[in-house]
Amino acid sequence: MAFHAHDGWRSAFDVGEGDAMLSHHELSTLLLVKDATEHIGPDCLELGALRDLQLVEIEPPESGQPLLRVTQRGDAVLRAFARGA
Repeated sequence: MAFHAHDGWRSAFDVGEGDAMLSHHELSTLLLVKDATEHIGPDCLELGALRDLQLVEIEPPESGQPLLRVTQRGDAVLRAFARGA
């Protein structure tokens, strides 16, 4: 995981999946999953991308909203981002 010069709307944050990079919206959503899931709507498109990159887990709800959780890989991305690596 490293920062690179960014191109257009994509974030400069490489998540280690070849050419995969997080958009600013995906990074913001990852931060919300970590600290404020109540601010994420059920139709949030970025959750699918984060799940595909194995940065979040989405568990089916017993009732109400699905349970969102940052994975170990997602935590590593957030730690690297916080360090400015």
